[in-house]
Amino acid sequence: MYAVFLLEFAYAQGILGGIAAKTACYYILKQKELDLGKYEWKMFAYMFVFPAIVLVTASLNGGMDHNGLYCGLKEGKGVLWNFLIIFIPLSISMTSLSIVYFLIWYKLYVEVKQIKKTLGNQSMASKQILVATRNMSFFVLVMILRFLTPAIHGCWVFIDEPPSALYEINTYATCFGGIFNGIIYLTIRRE
Repeated sequence: MYAVFLLEFAYAQGILGGIAAKTACYYILKQKELDLGKYEWKMFAYMFVFPAIVLVTASLNGGMDHNGLYCGLKEGKGVLWNFLIIFIPLSISMTSLSIVYFLIWYKLYVEVKQIKKTLGNQSMASKQILVATRNMSFFVLVMILRFLTPAIHGCWVFIDEPPSALYEINTYATCFGGIFNGIIYLTIRRE
């Protein structure tokens, strides 16, 4: 049950990150806020209920185990749980978030070119947009650093037993993601 609880909040955090990125994309591309208003509870319900259903189903079907470093999904050659619950969602998430961030970057790039064309290179607005683009790139880097190793691990476990170093890298990368986000946040606040 501990594994379900642990993975539940990991999933919820990933879903919340995706929602935040897509909301930011909508805000930047459409130039207006996305007001969920009274329907915001549905977003949070999805964020917690969907992973709970998937993880409890896996747990009831013998899909949870421990591997020496943490409690999680059962691992072993041919065991589908890591592939289905970790690799596929993370691959979809990383792909969709990369597309979202690329769209935001492109929109900002086009705006900087237009501002430079009309106001020149010394424009304060173009400098602020460049800083925003740089900061956004940090979030993309953190997303890749944080979720690439679990995705590799989820696929590797399905094929063969991964080396013990991958377990450790996976554990540290996912744990340090919040610290990396905090550093980026403090960097943005300082500027």
